[in-house]
Amino acid sequence: MSRDAEFWPNGARLAVTVSMQFEAGGQPISGASGPVTEPINPGYPDLPQNSFYEYGVREGIPRMLDLFDKHGIKVTSFMIGEAVDKHPELAREIVSRGHEAAAHGRRWEKQYPLEPDEERAWISDSVASIARATGVRARGYNCYWMRESVHTLELLQELGFTYHIDDLSADEPFIQEGRGHSVRDRAIHSAHE
Repeated sequence: MSRDAEFWPNGARLAVTVSMQFEAGGQPISGASGPVTEPINPGYPDLPQNSFYEYGVREGIPRMLDLFDKHGIKVTSFMIGEAVDKHPELAREIVSRGHEAAAHGRRWEKQYPLEPDEERAWISDSVASIARATGVRARGYNCYWMRESVHTLELLQELGFTYHIDDLSADEPFIQEGRGHSVRDRAIHSAHE
């Protein structure tokens, strides 16, 4: 019997993780990327681009949840704090169906230029929004475009996170050491996304 057959349940030889971003409501009113590639003039709200994000809340995520239920798939949903604050019922629905709620920052903005105290608050605000809406405390984290700061790992460790997915340097999960603690990194190589 191979080592993999002993490790994975039912002799499985492959494990796949599925994640779902919950960002609608956390994007900027103008300048968010999406299907409309023509940039809008500065100072104007990008109404069609924002309707794309609203579609995710109204139609996309509910349909995906039904599909996950149909096929018995459990996912991790990386949730932006402001998106959860605007749509707490959807965050609750995700968790009530047995999916994991993970943090994804306060807003759909860069986190890496923040000073350590600002970044700590940025991460904590996201966690607080998720906890208010769902009653659970996020243990996983994903930075905006996976761009963490030089302080992010230590802050995640300090704040009690178990893992993050922002390091794409390996196919398999691995332990990252820092400040005497470790955070599991469940990053899946970009070719698998």
